[in-house]
Amino acid sequence: MIAEEVRLPNPTPLRIQSREVRAGTFEVALEGRLDALAADRLELALAPLLAGSPRAVQLNMSGVSYISSRGLAVVISTIKHLRSHGGKLALSGLQPPVRKVFEIAAALPEESVFASPDEADRYFDAIQRKAGGGE
Repeated sequence: MIAEEVRLPNPTPLRIQSREVRAGTFEVALEGRLDALAADRLELALAPLLAGSPRAVQLNMSGVSYISSRGLAVVISTIKHLRSHGGKLALSGLQPPVRKVFEIAAALPEESVFASPDEADRYFDAIQRKAGGGE
């Protein structure tokens, strides 16, 4: 008997949309489950964006209902990458179960988690004005 590899479709695909909201500042909106398979996709999607050394990235996670340890690891590695290049990461719209994962992991300073994308935008605007790079 020959074993065949069976590839099952990811039952809960992660939708990833990114846009540059101003020079050097990006919003990446996620929708779905950030499980191990989706985390690998997110990492691949973020790679070209991070290669450009952005000043700020906002992960809008209002559509994320679940995050695995692999998903958490991708977020943490993104934070480390941005920090090492002088950038910042903000999370917005964390649903209660996802927020609890971050709280348990104590992975993020409180000032980088926002209730909404608008709140994160205001935060980034203030930082840029303070640095003299605002519009």
